[in-house]
Amino acid sequence: MDSVEFCDLVACVPSSDLCALFGVEPRTLRRWKSGTIPIPVAIQNLAKLRYAGDASALLGQDWGGFRFGQDGK
Repeated sequence: MDSVEFCDLVACVPSSDLCALFGVEPRTLRRWKSGTIPIPVAIQNLAKLRYAGDASALLGQDWGGFRFGQDGK
């Protein structure tokens, strides 16, 4: 995932919420979004799971196409 894909995925989420979820300072989040530093794979997977519901982000490619909803189902 590059910075553009990351920004698209988290576009509607307040920066303060993202910093709290990822456990980072606002400066780090800005640097990820700008592409100045690479986004760690763990953060990419967490973002995919949380904001896209992508089960394969944590469970592997066998789970591609499976999604979790906002309610966790």
